[in-house]
Amino acid sequence: MKFQREYHGETDLEKYFEHFIEVATWNHWGSFEMAAQLGTSLTGRALTEYTELPGDVKLDRFRLTILLKKALFPAGQEAAFKAEFRARKRERNREGKWKKLSDLAQDLKRLGKKAFVSMDRESREELIIEQFKLALEIKLRQHVQFAHPGSIEEAVTAGVEEEARKREGEKEPPQIQ
Repeated sequence: MKFQREYHGETDLEKYFEHFIEVATWNHWGSFEMAAQLGTSLTGRALTEYTELPGDVKLDRFRLTILLKKALFPAGQEAAFKAEFRARKRERNREGKWKKLSDLAQDLKRLGKKAFVSMDRESREELIIEQFKLALEIKLRQHVQFAHPGSIEEAVTAGVEEEARKREGEKEPPQIQ
């Protein structure tokens, strides 16, 4: 069974490889079959970069991922993503209300993957959580910080719960007659 999904070199390489490995595992592909299937699934810039790599790298998924990432997402681009990552703050919408915390988290995850390409997931997750907290207004930041989130999802949950608690507290209590 041929791997049908093409990769052009413009989207998340890590997720592409995760999916590729799932298909390879399901099909019981060995290293050579994986290399052949991968080579035929790449197009555009990704294929150009892949064909220039040494044969031994093509058989090592981890080295291949790192080298393709460096080729497809050069260091200058990485620096620009780091700057954008560090500058990201929670924004307000047209009505003046804060945008969703989940949207902020998604932006930071996307930028974090592009800004810290060669960093391991755990370290990158810690940076994303820290930047998420820094992007919040001070009182919400403190609440999220005291929740000690271990993942960005936990940080979002802590923030959403605090915002819900505040909204509930702002409502007028029912009048007793």
